[in-house]
Amino acid sequence: MCGIAGVVNAGGAPAQTAILEQMRDTMAHRGPDDVGIHVDGSVGLGHRRLSIIDIEGGHQPMGNPEGTVWVVHNGEIYNFRELRRELEQDGISFRTRSDTEVILAAYEKWGVDCLERLNGIFAFGIWDKTNNQLFLARDRLGIKPLYYAPTPSALLFASELKAFLEVPTFDRRVDPAAVDQYFAFGYIPAPATIFRAAKKLLPAHYLLWREGDFRVERYWRFEPHSDRNDRGIASWTDELRDVLRGAVKRQMVSDVPLGAFLSGGIDSSLIVRMMSETTSDPIRTFTIGFGGCGLDETPYADIVAKKFDTVHHEHDVTPETVDVLPKLVWHLDEPFADSSLLPTYYVSKITRQEVTVALSGDGGDELFAGYTRHQGEKLSMRFRRLPSWVRSNLVSTLNGPVVRGVPKLRRLGQVFANAQLDFGDRYRNKESLSQVVDRADLYSDEFGLEVGGGENIALLRELANVTSNSDYIERLTVFDLEFYLPNDMLTKVDKMSMASALEVRVPFLDETVMDVAARVPSKLKLRGFTTKYLLRRLASEVLPGEIWKRGKQGFSVPLESWFRGQLVDYARDVLLDSRTVSRGYLKRSALENLLIEHETGKLAHGRLIFGLITFELWNRVFVDNGGA
Repeated sequence: MCGIAGVVNAGGAPAQTAILEQMRDTMAHRGPDDVGIHVDGSVGLGHRRLSIIDIEGGHQPMGNPEGTVWVVHNGEIYNFRELRRELEQDGISFRTRSDTEVILAAYEKWGVDCLERLNGIFAFGIWDKTNNQLFLARDRLGIKPLYYAPTPSALLFASELKAFLEVPTFDRRVDPAAVDQYFAFGYIPAPATIFRAAKKLLPAHYLLWREGDFRVERYWRFEPHSDRNDRGIASWTDELRDVLRGAVKRQMVSDVPLGAFLSGGIDSSLIVRMMSETTSDPIRTFTIGFGGCGLDETPYADIVAKKFDTVHHEHDVTPETVDVLPKLVWHLDEPFADSSLLPTYYVSKITRQEVTVALSGDGGDELFAGYTRHQGEKLSMRFRRLPSWVRSNLVSTLNGPVVRGVPKLRRLGQVFANAQLDFGDRYRNKESLSQVVDRADLYSDEFGLEVGGGENIALLRELANVTSNSDYIERLTVFDLEFYLPNDMLTKVDKMSMASALEVRVPFLDETVMDVAARVPSKLKLRGFTTKYLLRRLASEVLPGEIWKRGKQGFSVPLESWFRGQLVDYARDVLLDSRTVSRGYLKRSALENLLIEHETGKLAHGRLIFGLITFELWNRVFVDNGGA
């Protein structure tokens, strides 16, 4: 991948080369192979390159022959060869073999409509000097990041938020509403950022800037439309196998060494299987373990590696690895509570020692109903059909003190309590790091008044309206693809892989696979309470039984045991430190009570404790140390 940065000043004020270089070079880890800059009057574009395709000819910023249109690009366009042939038939000639030049030519021919033709992972900025116009765009699912910061006199953009801190006039004030959203979800949902002055460009959106004014528009939306034809499961399995194999083959195009993440789950194992059908060369695979604890998937990864004769690498993550958290917080740019960032960082690090590109199985759960929330939503619907007095008694009993110490019953009580809410509120609660009432206890009196009565996520309300006529599996799919996937999963993978200058590609999120997923009937995704039914059927034909028969485990870190064992002192040292409390966000008494409840086993707060720690570390890195 790469790192891009730029500035366009209104009123003709000259772009400052030194500041642009500083913005660009904060992202040196994203592009260690090449560096470029283009400054023309009030416009400046900067680029750090990780060379993947056309290593010799893909230097950026890249301009057209006339020097009137310039592009900086982060990502890969998988169908660039087909687009190139189409453009060549129209008489357009090319000077390089790069996909970036295809973006440039596609924009010149089709304008913003070029986005409808691009199949890939991308974030780019195009300066059109003739029309005095800046065009920013982000891929359909937000696989690659893009931030922007409008000011009265300019528009800044970059692949990473920290680049804006190099601009002296950038407003560094923290947004209290974003902090509250962080403690609600464990991440800050787009378009917000931790800073008031900056925004994330939403996935499947573009921004057009012209002479100080700009607008943001959506260009694509995932729209489930189940095929009503009476097709059998075998027909769907064959089609899915063909498109997934095609997506893998397309995404294996590279001029540098390539491998795959392998967790031992269905999704990554299917990717490795399809890779084995595409190449005769040994596949290099990489996995992370947790020292043999209950969350360790390395035995399953070993089964797949042996089955397909891969060159396999493993690495264990232990509690001591939290020492790297300040570094990872710097790479993340914002507070982030998904602890799987730790194994993602380490698997990326060991992968980069061998290859420059890795394929992953991300996206399979979201597209094909792989989460427990899909089962929970089905259970909720059945619960809602019960008489009101039965529902009331069940919720009261399962959320009472009698079952508080029984985790499975407590989770069931949470499902039933959640079932009585509207769909959008149910989804929010399932995804929450902490509920409104819990945050009210954590917050200082002053900060509690500042944020008011709870998070206000416009996107969730919009999604609830857009999906109002969909069945519950289709609704969850849309919510996941537009909310959870880009804000959590894809953010984590991008930031942690690019910390080691590793490009990660996601074949399940190829547009051809998404097209099939949009048409597959929900009953073939969740059959009874069996998740990912169609993927399991495919896996049963091509993977060992130990893999396709097992339940979902997830890329989880054993936080509950870590914060009751080896990391008790670490958590206390961070959260009860005078610096933490003096910031004015949190109450010391609430933090101490939270730690006691967790350490004694009264309640499980591992995820929230981790989120509180990364929030404090973010303040130390970006507030106390200025982002250094």
